[in-house]
Amino acid sequence: MQNDLFEEFTKILEGIIDDAVASGNFDIGVETLRAEKFEILARQTIYQHESGAETIALTVEKTDRNHPLSLQGVREFATSEKQGDAVLMVNQQSGRAALRIPTTAALLDDGDILLRYRLIRPMGSERIMHHELAKSQWQEVPVGQFTKAWEKELLEIPEFATSRITIITGLLLPIWKKLPQDNMRVYRLQTSVGERVLGRVVSDFEKVALLKQLGLDADIRLMPAEILEAMMQRAARIELADGLGLKRSLVSGENRLEVTGFVPSDLPKLKNLGCFSEVISWKTRLFILANDKAAIERLIALNPVIGIHGGT
Repeated sequence: MQNDLFEEFTKILEGIIDDAVASGNFDIGVETLRAEKFEILARQTIYQHESGAETIALTVEKTDRNHPLSLQGVREFATSEKQGDAVLMVNQQSGRAALRIPTTAALLDDGDILLRYRLIRPMGSERIMHHELAKSQWQEVPVGQFTKAWEKELLEIPEFATSRITIITGLLLPIWKKLPQDNMRVYRLQTSVGERVLGRVVSDFEKVALLKQLGLDADIRLMPAEILEAMMQRAARIELADGLGLKRSLVSGENRLEVTGFVPSDLPKLKNLGCFSEVISWKTRLFILANDKAAIERLIALNPVIGIHGGT
């Protein structure tokens, strides 16, 4: 009877695990981060227990080998789509190429449907709303121009790419509730010199929020992707130099990335950086396309981040 009971229990558990894996909610426990190389750049003690045990924030440089999509690969991808759905495009401002294909539409609360596209790029893909695409510099081009732009970008992609991650390691239990609650997985890695690290991975925005909770000062150096994630996913407000700011705003039933604190004389300069304006209720408001990391990078290069407010 016991064997039969455990056999039935095992079947039920396997079904639950399969469902969790399929939905992306399965926590496999300690995961191993993999890359060509890990190198620890900085160590900061952020908490010390009365026993002397420490919690340390490690700044780790991660080196990965790039695997861009070849021209032949994008051609095969384009021909595999339904006839007429795949469109060859080039950004007239950056000269970058992309293959545009339709993707699932967004349904608003009032029942309106927003069309969306997926832009396939040599190093990944991104989604863009139909109206955002219409306001952008992306234009349909002939095969020859697309091929030239795609091959040019492939030549510019380096063999390796480096990124920066922060791992909170050491004594974690006393500050566990202050760490991000949306991803509680524990990761491990081994550096190029053989040092083994076990801890929680946090974004720079999450690190800044954690240090503020612990009463410590934080040097704010957010990347464009981290700024986007902080605002669009966590509703944070970013304070920039010269009185400017960035925030998430709900406009016509959709979340937009809005630039605040500008004066009319700033408009030409900000538009040259990639911003666009709209007159809403007789007031000029300034926005950046929600996926335009290049425009954000240009903006914060002239107006560095000096503060982060709110966010979850």
